[in-house]
Amino acid sequence: MMDKQMEDLLFEAADNARSIVVELEHLNAIRIGVERLMERIEEVIYKKWHENMGVAQLTIIEMEQSVRLLDLAFNPLFEKMRERAITLDENIEQLRNVTSE
Repeated sequence: MMDKQMEDLLFEAADNARSIVVELEHLNAIRIGVERLMERIEEVIYKKWHENMGVAQLTIIEMEQSVRLLDLAFNPLFEKMRERAITLDENIEQLRNVTSE
């Protein structure tokens, strides 16, 4: 039977792994947002809206807002995922130490 320390480490590692999976879904939503923004840029160029100053200004404002939202979503998510990955790595190292004792 597992000792308490190993059991706690396994639960923590499993929790971190599940959290990373959920965060990857959030990252996928950001990827879709970037994909849609790229499609919008291609549409603007294809329809030559960039040649009309008024339409170009409105389009740039729209794209700027999209980029800001993507940035707001991405940066905290990236930090959380980085911290979880570091913690998961620490969990694995601790598990190695416990099992080698």
